[in-house]
Amino acid sequence: MRSGPFVRSDRAAAWVLGVGALDLGLEQFMILPVLPAIQRDHGTSITTVAWLQTAFLLAAVGAVPLFGRLGDMYGKRRLLLIAIAAFAAGSLVCALADSAGGLIAGRAVQGVGAGLGPLAIGIARDRAPRGRAPIWIGLLIATAGAGAAVGLLAGGVLAEHASVSAIFWVLFGIAAVLFACVVLLVPESPRGTSTRPDWIGSFLLVGALVSFLLAVSKANTWGWGSAKVVILIVAAVVVLITFIAYERSTAEPLLDMHLLSRRPAWSANLVAFAMGFALFIAGIVVPQIAALPSVSGYGLGLTYTQIGLVLLPGALAIIVGGWASGLLVGRLGARTVVAVGALAADRVFTELFSREDEHDVGHIRLSRESDLIVVAPATADLMAKMANGLANDLASAVLMATDNRVLIAPAMNPRMWDNPATRRNRATLARDGVCFVGPATGEMAESGESGAGRMAEPLEIVAAIETLLDVRPKPLTGKTIVMTSGPTHEPIDPVRYIANRSSGKQGHAIAAALARLGATVRLVSGPVTIPDPEGVNVVHVESAREMRDAVEQFLPADAAVMVAAVADWRTANEAGEKIKKRPGETAPSLQMVENPDILAGVGHGELRPRLVVGFAAETQDLLANAKAKLDKKGADWIVANDVSHVTGVMGGDRNAVRIVTRFGVEEWPDMSKDEVAERLAAKIAAVLQTVDV
Repeated sequence: MRSGPFVRSDRAAAWVLGVGALDLGLEQFMILPVLPAIQRDHGTSITTVAWLQTAFLLAAVGAVPLFGRLGDMYGKRRLLLIAIAAFAAGSLVCALADSAGGLIAGRAVQGVGAGLGPLAIGIARDRAPRGRAPIWIGLLIATAGAGAAVGLLAGGVLAEHASVSAIFWVLFGIAAVLFACVVLLVPESPRGTSTRPDWIGSFLLVGALVSFLLAVSKANTWGWGSAKVVILIVAAVVVLITFIAYERSTAEPLLDMHLLSRRPAWSANLVAFAMGFALFIAGIVVPQIAALPSVSGYGLGLTYTQIGLVLLPGALAIIVGGWASGLLVGRLGARTVVAVGALAADRVFTELFSREDEHDVGHIRLSRESDLIVVAPATADLMAKMANGLANDLASAVLMATDNRVLIAPAMNPRMWDNPATRRNRATLARDGVCFVGPATGEMAESGESGAGRMAEPLEIVAAIETLLDVRPKPLTGKTIVMTSGPTHEPIDPVRYIANRSSGKQGHAIAAALARLGATVRLVSGPVTIPDPEGVNVVHVESAREMRDAVEQFLPADAAVMVAAVADWRTANEAGEKIKKRPGETAPSLQMVENPDILAGVGHGELRPRLVVGFAAETQDLLANAKAKLDKKGADWIVANDVSHVTGVMGGDRNAVRIVTRFGVEEWPDMSKDEVAERLAAKIAAVLQTVDV
């Protein structure tokens, strides 16, 4: 599309949108370092000066959702021009203002221009190449952060070397240039079928916020118990209740109250509100404290430019966060992010034959654009459709058309799961290559119902996704490794037992790392409080004898990694009842006998694996004790670690180990237990791929 000598292209639009995002950051943050100067020049209070930022944000609250909907109705480019014009008009009012009231009015007009944000994102979605929209949007957010960073520095410099009004003249000039660029270079986006704007809801929400914030900001002057403050707070509550009631009743709400009533939604919004409030307070209070002379006892006596530097890290965080979010969403795919309940940077598809999408056979395109399709929850009905080739809605059509892998998380009543028809369907799906995660066993949504049929937990589904998408080499594929982890509990009586401080963190981490390299890992775990590692066959035991029996059942194997802290001793005779303390009786004596040596039994046994790795947890003479274990236990390696109280290894998250072999000692630096596990798993893989130890 051409306009005179200028070409309206997607690339040109991207550059202009970037300038718009930069301007948005400048408009919001450029005045923060000079708030003390505005307070001084106009002889006003800090609460009045705070309204320069409050007015901007309140206007933005109403403008952002309205401009998004109006853009869909009347064209995003047209509304983008109106938003930029608001920036220019507000900047002009502020530049000419000779009072704090005039500045506040100008800032409110500038806040209307914040509607530029959703419009720029909408245009980016419309104009970005297929699959690149999340990256474009992330870069827009990062560019807004860059605008904030530049504004924090430039605002201080302009105030020191020119005047506060110079800031607003600069903003006016940028807005004017941006307006011309949009007119000449940005093409119009296709109009959607958006519903009407919620004008009433917007005015009610802004009215409630203005009333409440005015009461809070004037309470110290008027008095918290004054009639004015009480009336404003009561009015804010009444208007807010009216807003909620109206939003629940209208078919086209500004805020979906039914959605917000759900815990994930309100908790996420509560966190976002708390973060925004903290940033707002910091933006008001920090410049004031920084500008106060140091003789005040708590001021820093900084210049306006130095104040901008103090505030700069927050803006840099926006740059990094926006850039990273765009890459992550672009890499993982917005639909996958939506499927696990996070925020999406792409639309959600619901119709099989959508008027907007079927020009390029949208349901076929969806089946081609993914690396993995996840169905969670997978109902009995959808499993039946998949097994029998039905495709009468969008989900089943995409599943029918895909040639990529499919992961399903079944969720249904236990009797439905055990129904012969469902058993036939899941057998068919398994033969067709469909992967399953779950279902779990437990209480169902229906009262009094329990059994197999609960959908797998979200983190279990994420772990299954990671496993299927993991394209790293699997050097241990086809290898079987038996492991032990955690402590053992040796009973004294039905209540008491002999134990140690092992948490099982290191052993479980090693088991997970070996499984990620493709090994079939059979883990015998003592009593621990941490979850079972993903992709590992786990048997839970209590005592050393139970652990020995389980290990023997898992042999033969290619390797044995004995990490468990097995109790050396147990009582000769476990008391059948709790041992009671009785007046006049001496403390009972416990006769101890030695527990079976599981590592030595494996190292010297007839079914000895090709590689035997033992652990030595010592508090003294670490290397000497570890070397002595090599021959005594029949091990190839001993992983020695100091578990003295000062190291914090037992129960902690870090470890510093030494690998002791007949050829020497390899000392590893202090690292996390996960890092130790990854490194040890790689070392084991290197051995099992080459020659016998």
